[in-house]
Amino acid sequence: LYDYVKGVRLAGGSTLSPINRLRIALHITAGVADLHSIHGSSMPSFYHDDLDWHQYLYVDGIFKLNDFNYAKPIYVKKDNTNEQCTLTKGHMGICKGRSLEEFQAKANYNYTDFSPFRPDTIDIWMMGNLIYTVMTDLYPFEKPFNLNRTETGKKLINGERSEIPEHIWNSHDPSYRAMMEALDMCWTYR
Repeated sequence: LYDYVKGVRLAGGSTLSPINRLRIALHITAGVADLHSIHGSSMPSFYHDDLDWHQYLYVDGIFKLNDFNYAKPIYVKKDNTNEQCTLTKGHMGICKGRSLEEFQAKANYNYTDFSPFRPDTIDIWMMGNLIYTVMTDLYPFEKPFNLNRTETGKKLINGERSEIPEHIWNSHDPSYRAMMEALDMCWTYR
């Protein structure tokens, strides 16, 4: 996907139809779903922890998730509850494309609604960032101003999202509607 995104940005925008953008979004989500369900359980067993454009390869007409050097197992509590162990901070450095929970942890977010987070939510949030870029040709928080990671983190913590361009927001195309619904599922504030 990295070469695709760079090409789109150099060309000043993508010529892909909404349905082809949706196909790429489905490739992205299928890769994450496959990783999260690697052992066939309904509870995720691994998380990638580094979803970005560089992590997908185009093979036989499909963008496939790759590069698992930061992937980690998701541990389960040994107290017979079989619940996922949670994190109070992410394992990666904070960059602009990281998850809301990681920005909250980095900012020592101490509000009553912050609780340790499930590791797979990091992947889900970052997957939303990728879907947003495929849908809009923009990186998160690039418009109206290109925000740095600190400004991005503040906006996320305040409950703000990247703007969706008007031509997409007002579109009745079912592909755009499906991608916006997917964003709502990925960019969830707890």
